[in-house]
Amino acid sequence: MFFAATLLVSLAAAAGPFSHRAPTKLPAGEVFVLEGILDDAESYEGLVLRVRPLGGEYQDFRLALEYGDLYRGQIPAERVVPPAIEYYVEGINEAGERRALYMSSERPARVQVISGKAKAAEVPSTEERSERAPPDVPQQEKGRTRLDQLAPPSSPAPKVPEKKEPEKAAEKPPPLAPEPKAQKPAAIEEKKAEPLKASSEPPMNTALTLAETIASSTTYTFTAEQIRRLGVRRLSELLEFVPGMSSQRDVQGFTRTGLRGLAHDGDVLVLVDGFRRNSLYDGRPLFDWPLANAKQVAVRLASAYDVGAPGNFRAVVRITTARSESVQAEVAGVFPLGVEAHASAHTGTGNVRFFADADVSSANGLSRPISSDAIDVEAKAQQLRPPDGPAGFTDESALFVQALGGLEWDRADQGTLRLTGRYGFERRGALVGAYSTVSPDSSLQTQAIDAQLQYRRKLSARVTLDAEAWFEQHNALRIFQVSPSGFQTSAAREGFFAEGIREWLRFRERGLGAEVHATFEASKEHRLMVGLSAERTGLYDYWHATNLADDDTHLPAMSAVQPELLVPGVTPEPVLHRVSTGAFGDYRWFPVRALALNVSARAQLLQVPQVTEGEPPTQMRWLPVFSPRLGVAFHPVDSWVTRLSYAHGATAASQREQFEGAPAGTLNAGRPPSNPALAGFENDSVELGTLWQTGVRNGRARVEAVLFFERVAPIVQAVTARGVHIFGGEGHFRVDLSSRAGAALSLSAAKASSRDAPEGESAVPWFTANAQVTVPLGPNLSVDANARFGASRLPLGAPPTETYVLPAYVRFGLQVRSDWLLREHLQITGGIYDISFGVDADPAAAPVTMPQGIPRQPFNARLTLRYKL
Repeated sequence: MFFAATLLVSLAAAAGPFSHRAPTKLPAGEVFVLEGILDDAESYEGLVLRVRPLGGEYQDFRLALEYGDLYRGQIPAERVVPPAIEYYVEGINEAGERRALYMSSERPARVQVISGKAKAAEVPSTEERSERAPPDVPQQEKGRTRLDQLAPPSSPAPKVPEKKEPEKAAEKPPPLAPEPKAQKPAAIEEKKAEPLKASSEPPMNTALTLAETIASSTTYTFTAEQIRRLGVRRLSELLEFVPGMSSQRDVQGFTRTGLRGLAHDGDVLVLVDGFRRNSLYDGRPLFDWPLANAKQVAVRLASAYDVGAPGNFRAVVRITTARSESVQAEVAGVFPLGVEAHASAHTGTGNVRFFADADVSSANGLSRPISSDAIDVEAKAQQLRPPDGPAGFTDESALFVQALGGLEWDRADQGTLRLTGRYGFERRGALVGAYSTVSPDSSLQTQAIDAQLQYRRKLSARVTLDAEAWFEQHNALRIFQVSPSGFQTSAAREGFFAEGIREWLRFRERGLGAEVHATFEASKEHRLMVGLSAERTGLYDYWHATNLADDDTHLPAMSAVQPELLVPGVTPEPVLHRVSTGAFGDYRWFPVRALALNVSARAQLLQVPQVTEGEPPTQMRWLPVFSPRLGVAFHPVDSWVTRLSYAHGATAASQREQFEGAPAGTLNAGRPPSNPALAGFENDSVELGTLWQTGVRNGRARVEAVLFFERVAPIVQAVTARGVHIFGGEGHFRVDLSSRAGAALSLSAAKASSRDAPEGESAVPWFTANAQVTVPLGPNLSVDANARFGASRLPLGAPPTETYVLPAYVRFGLQVRSDWLLREHLQITGGIYDISFGVDADPAAAPVTMPQGIPRQPFNARLTLRYKL
């Protein structure tokens, strides 16, 4: 008979220790099943349970990840012997280094073991301290540890000779130390993808762990298991399930994230294992990143910034990939006409570890008709299109390839050094075309090469040093066939385009940066992190050309667009290359048991163009930016936390927003305007949130609600702009009844008001809702279903330049997943996704020319096979 030994407390939204509650007594000779939740799964490769009989030696057992973030292991019956057993839990990070997560060797959890013949007094556990000096820690605890060296959770432990004790000894255990004063938890280090430092002392309760992590801003976290339950394959799909976010595509097929009622390029920073995935040129994410190898995705909202990423953003998305020592492969057949594949391998020898992963996807997608565009009337009059036919069709074809490789060298006395390189390539057809016309022969190509060098060393028991340097180069080529061949504009003979109207854009961007920061833990109540960062970015090989003149006449050759602004050799060097430097700090303090305070700030100097009215910019000026963040969290009981936070930040505008010109012709309707005087954007946010959570055995529930106010305004020289004010709220509910059954529901509502727009045009309501349910279907199958609903009038830009109106959408997904088959080597998933009813469309930048928006695919189907060694 198995004895379930824990009451579970639900997970936090960000980093935290192993949540587990030890029993008071155990029957002798019965298996002890231990369960707990690891809130910071991204920082650990596995968990180890260290167990010993009272006065004996520790033995290691591996805890297995059951689902989500629930870990389970067991102590064999022969190890559960009177008068008591002691245990604690350690985490093993990517470097093989052990960190105590629940109790420690000096302060293990003690559980009384009751024999059938004895009636022993109750032995306090978990919060009690033994008077005896701990035995020597085994040597492996101090070095690197491989998970495959540990006993699996279900394997029996080797028998250890046990001392025979007289009956009286079993009836009266040794005296225990009196209960110590309550200890405050150690500060938890907050980093983008590095192992978090955990104290060797146990946390007082989960609520305090929550308090220290949510005092700054709202964070939503998705584990690998939750991502598979949703059936999403790419980041843009996952963001639709994040409270306060939505995902749309523009006419060129780039993903634009709606964030709390406002969509603006560059608002959302995407980090993959610390690599910045945003373009330096326009701020957009380079690729719609695949999630086949994602270990965890964390989304932080409200004026967020992160280590290793200079700047301030309205949201930061951190993707952490899995690094377990194994070989995994995954292949999916996609309807219509598509295939996706993933492979990863991680291994090590001695002090060196090697890791690599790769993704390939290719699909044509379902083309959908577009009723009209900017040249529809003229094209039909010139008999270039059927009179009763659509203006064209969407182009969903795409090819994506990415590969990562790296190595890590770990020396306990000299620190850990990691070198990583990544390559990404994408080629696809433009979804619709350039701007307001359908361009079926258009193509977009993007290539990215990145490298990163990281170093970490523990200088003392309370001081840790981290340093990193990075290089990134992104190349882009965009070719647009704006009109059919033989098209004629209204400008008589000079407006005849035998080859069609064309537009080409080619550029290369390059960035180089470094950062160093140190973490000081003066005591359990105080933690301070300080650091410096610097970055230099530049635009190279920029070429933007067209054969359409401003007056809609034909140019005999492809001519550069506004060459005085962004052309190497013409544009002054300082305008093409920019420097950003700054310092940052984060301080966390726990003054009393029920209170956590967080104060952090980033001070930066950003280079922006120096603008003189009537003249193109030739010089740069320094823009000082100060981004403070304050938060306080109150937790009167373990299961409830309430927080209040304020944040202010600013970031520089992209080079596209400042400089990219365009012909003034009518065919460019919907092209975002540029403004050299635009220095950047500032944002303020205030949040009031509450979180309640509870759980029993395998079941757990979590309820979270947030009220917010945000202000987003452009920073323009000699102009005072009031920007956009956003009021709203979010709610999130999640319940897990077992490892195979659960449900989640999220609601978001916001109202954005442009303070610079005419009265009556400023109010923009926005609402989204999504739900997900998982139920078992027989012993080896599970069914996942999800639904998404949205209704919005979303402004584009800050302040809005134009607002689109689309009908409300409803999308459904349904899939069937098998458990791990063939001795836990194979998993099969099949389903149909994005089933839409009625009109389901993305916004067009020029609603007058495309009033029905950009139609989405009605559905897609997929069969996925996952294999692991």
